[in-house]
Amino acid sequence: MRAGELRDLVDIEQPSEADGDPVPAFSGADRISNVPCNVVMTGGSESFRGRGIEPTANFVVELPYYAGLTPRMRLRVKQGIFAGRILNITAVVPVDQDKGRLRKLELDCRAEVDA
Repeated sequence: MRAGELRDLVDIEQPSEADGDPVPAFSGADRISNVPCNVVMTGGSESFRGRGIEPTANFVVELPYYAGLTPRMRLRVKQGIFAGRILNITAVVPVDQDKGRLRKLELDCRAEVDA
């Protein structure tokens, strides 16, 4: 990655471990702050949930390699075009490898859109 290529900032949030809680809770203590990245919207979809339509938007986030990222985590966009959005990670894909070292990750993410 070249300098100036990453124009957005995100916080990486990890769910708090609560015994027996089916819905993960995210607290400010379990986060990596101000991670430079590039957020790109790749499309969207609509699905029927109950009696309503639930729209979602799909994103790809490019960032330097961070060990331990999983699809249980989420991103909070702090700076850039999509500031204020919360992106749920659906896949972590290593894309740039140099002499056996991982240098870059692409995160496939999904965000719910307010209808």
